Amino acid sequence: MVGRLRGILWIGTACGLLGTTAATNAHSPLAEDDAQRARELLQRLGAADYRQREHATNQLIKMGSAIEPILREGLEMPSPEIRLRCRYILPLAMNYDLERRLQRFLSGQIDAQNPAPAGWDKFKELVGDSEKTRELFAAMHRLDSQFLTALERNPASLQQKMVSACMELMQFQNFGGNISVPPERLALMLFAAVQPKLKGNVESQSYLGSALLNMSYRPQTKLMLQSDPTIRTLLLKFILEGGPYAANNGLYLLSNLEMKETAEVARSFLKKKEVDSYSKSMAVALLGKFGGKEAIPEVLPFLDDKTSLGETRFGNGTPIRTQMRDVALATLVELTQQNPADYDFGYLKMFNGGRVVFNVHQNPTLMGFSDDSTRESALKKWREWYSKNKDSLPK
Repeated sequence: MVGRLRGILWIGTACGLLGTTAATNAHSPLAEDDAQRARELLQRLGAADYRQREHATNQLIKMGSAIEPILREGLEMPSPEIRLRCRYILPLAMNYDLERRLQRFLSGQIDAQNPAPAGWDKFKELVGDSEKTRELFAAMHRLDSQFLTALERNPASLQQKMVSACMELMQFQNFGGNISVPPERLALMLFAAVQPKLKGNVESQSYLGSALLNMSYRPQTKLMLQSDPTIRTLLLKFILEGGPYAANNGLYLLSNLEMKETAEVARSFLKKKEVDSYSKSMAVALLGKFGGKEAIPEVLPFLDDKTSLGETRFGNGTPIRTQMRDVALATLVELTQQNPADYDFGYLKMFNGGRVVFNVHQNPTLMGFSDDSTRESALKKWREWYSKNKDSLPK
């Protein structure tokens, strides 16, 4: 029994590295008779009879979080068996009350005496109320009920904890290998990241955005992001409302995941005045990639946009200077299935005479020109082609 308990305790410690305990510290004190019974059960944890020890263990767990002070007394007793069992019982007893509440919630037993878990009303507004969303929300509470309670009552108090959690997730993705992230953990962080009191935190948004982008390159986590409808809903909410870092990484993320909502997200970014020019260039390219030929009329106006997107230089080569209209041109060329090499884009000319496979949406700022005259010639070539073929294109 001692060996089995040690194994369980080790697993619990390892899981604690990924999330905090689900139980809260608040509990009602035991009545005097219950306290006396609990102490009798505590002594039986060291009984010679294995069945007595097991029975006492189960009874103490069922007494819930109110048993905590007495179990902590047991942690100081001279008997190694009692101390070990108290260590095993303590987290289970602390979670026992929570689990009973969650089971009532999952069975639909919500009323004045049995309210829904903290945060449920906001969560269901985002993702809906279904058996699967309830199961996920219950798992989120098992992971960190304290966090969700604070998120409902005083979200501003979680600023630093959110930063630490997002940074940990990013580091875990950078150095943890191809290890999956539990859906409830990701859902918890995405849910918190879109709350008004937390979504303005630049540090947490940046860390979380980077972590999500890394996850989109890993098979297990990529599949979860693509296939779990609740995670997808929260992810889109984060990208659309999470701030500049969420926007920038989010567009790359959507590109990697090839989500059907990508075109609509791109349209949304192009309408926002506060979105930076780089993110807008990415949105133009993604609109072309995922919007199909129907998006041509929406991309055409950007041919007049001379906003600078910076320059790129490879070694001692001629710098490539990119403007928003260059990205629009490359997007339109790709949409109309023309050969980008015919338009003398600087990057393509530098590598194998333009005979390279290049997707504009993967790095739109490389689709610039080495000089203005080449750019004007390319734009003229497009206008001539468009004049001859526009009647066959969507309007």
